[in-house]
Amino acid sequence: MIQRLYMRIYLTTLASLAVVVILTALVWQFTAERVADAQQDRFIAALVGAALPANVGSATGQETLARVVVPPIAGLVLYAPDGVRIAGAGNEAGIGGHSSFSSHSGYVLRKIRLDDGRIILARMDSGSMHRHLGGLALTALIALAVALGTYPVIRQLTRRLEGLAGSVDRFGQGDLTARAAISGQDEVSRLAATFNAMADRVGSLLDAHRRMLVNASHELRSPLARVRMGLELYATDPRPDLLQGMRHDCAEIDDQ
Repeated sequence: MIQRLYMRIYLTTLASLAVVVILTALVWQFTAERVADAQQDRFIAALVGAALPANVGSATGQETLARVVVPPIAGLVLYAPDGVRIAGAGNEAGIGGHSSFSSHSGYVLRKIRLDDGRIILARMDSGSMHRHLGGLALTALIALAVALGTYPVIRQLTRRLEGLAGSVDRFGQGDLTARAAISGQDEVSRLAATFNAMADRVGSLLDAHRRMLVNASHELRSPLARVRMGLELYATDPRPDLLQGMRHDCAEIDDQ
């Protein structure tokens, strides 16, 4: 179990960044990428529809499609509304059938329906997909930069807390001169200032207590000395006045 505060804060930050990256990837996958693909399909449909009128022949259609095939379009095949192949150009490998979308190693096949009912099957270079992945990679790099940048900030904050904890520990072990370093204007600095003020008050109270003990000791020393001397004299000469004097000294001690 992780006990260091800075590691717990840092791991929490990393977990938050991971959640942000995952959510961004999901949003990108279901929104931005689909919007980009839809815009790309509309562009190809408009381009091919404008270049190829509805009654275009096979030879003319193939020649026109050849001029339309530009990256990221690798190949195009034009079908009539009834599914009859009209023309094709570029790399037609893998183009066949009427699947709406299929992904292969190195390329993607897309089915695009024109306004007049004709169908375009387009072979797209996978580089168009890599551009979407590039956005996700950029998001991940930003998250990594944030993770690396937050570590020294979190470590600096917790190092101040560790210093404050060390000062409190030294003070508790009897080092009454221990004080916490104060830097900044945040809650940690206010906590350090509060501890220092408390330590000053405790030190003042202990000093006052020590002075009181010294004064009490001084006040008790004189009557005790007289009682001791009276006992020594009384042992050799038991006079009533010595006994009365010792009683007076004892009463003085009781009054202290």
